[in-house]
Amino acid sequence: MHTLLKSFSAGFALVLTTIAVTPAAAQGVFDMGALTNTISTSANAQAEAARAGKAVAAPSAASLASLNYKPSTDVRKQSIKSFVDGLRTLNPEVAGEFEKVFAQVDIIDEIGKAVAPYGLKTDNMADAYAIYFLNAWMAANGRTDQNTPEQIAGVQKMAANALGNTPDMLKLDDAKKQQFSEALMIQGFLFDAILQESVSDPAALAKVKADTKAGAKEMGIDVDLFVLTPAGLERKK
Repeated sequence: MHTLLKSFSAGFALVLTTIAVTPAAAQGVFDMGALTNTISTSANAQAEAARAGKAVAAPSAASLASLNYKPSTDVRKQSIKSFVDGLRTLNPEVAGEFEKVFAQVDIIDEIGKAVAPYGLKTDNMADAYAIYFLNAWMAANGRTDQNTPEQIAGVQKMAANALGNTPDMLKLDDAKKQQFSEALMIQGFLFDAILQESVSDPAALAKVKADTKAGAKEMGIDVDLFVLTPAGLERKK
């Protein structure tokens, strides 16, 4: 959502964008394929139905309420530790730099401040998925323009419909909802940070675009199937 980076302090953003980590590497430290593939199947089915002009059933109020969770400081610490530990197996030096940053700044809190003006929250699975999906699409397409409130709201609605109609997600406990959501938000931010650092270098930008597409596919999202419209991300016709 072009772009979270602009909402962060200059010092914090500089540290993250100068860490040499690709989207694919960041993606690889999380193991959420089963969950995100389940969601993506639901999202793709709904997008296809909408493209065909068919009505898409809205989730019940109870289902939408179940997308919220009560965050825990202990769970967040474990989420960050899992990210750093996973990254350490890929690049110990980069992992050490992230560990230093995360020791100084609560990245989820920073993301929350950045997305709050758009009506998004960091304690809602659909909002976290929207942050991931939109930032992945933007990075995969090399786009750094500012998304409109309408576009962000459209992606959030699509995410809420997808997750709200996915029973396996609704029955997760708060800890698992938080782990899922915070992993997505961290990845979404990294997509954005890496894109901003690479946009002036054609070769680096091409790699970011390719790596982001590959990483998103591992999560069950084929960004090439979607187009960004004034109303959000929609399935290509």
